Amino acid sequence: MAKLRLGINAKVSISTTLMVLVSFNILACFVYFNAQKTITLIEYETQEKQVTQLENLIDVYIDEKKRLINKLVKEALASGLNESQITQNLHLIQESGDFNLTYIVSV
Repeated sequence: MAKLRLGINAKVSISTTLMVLVSFNILACFVYFNAQKTITLIEYETQEKQVTQLENLIDVYIDEKKRLINKLVKEALASGLNESQITQNLHLIQESGDFNLTYIVSV
């Protein structure tokens, strides 16, 4: 078997090349995991903004429904309607406008 004899220049070149390759691999891993962390953070922030916007939309929707219901209550009380007439009016509003009302009918 023939022994491979390398000179000092070849040994230095090989070791330098190996060190550079290992360094590049370590740097590549660091960049990959840092990019992955950044992308995950961006996705999280985007989803958080979407949830906040949806929450605001729901709040506006519910506040508008509350305002309309309070207006209906004031008008019903001012007009002197009895409970059955109020219930009937709420039922008509639900059917005509898909108001998504929940009302209690006393028996």
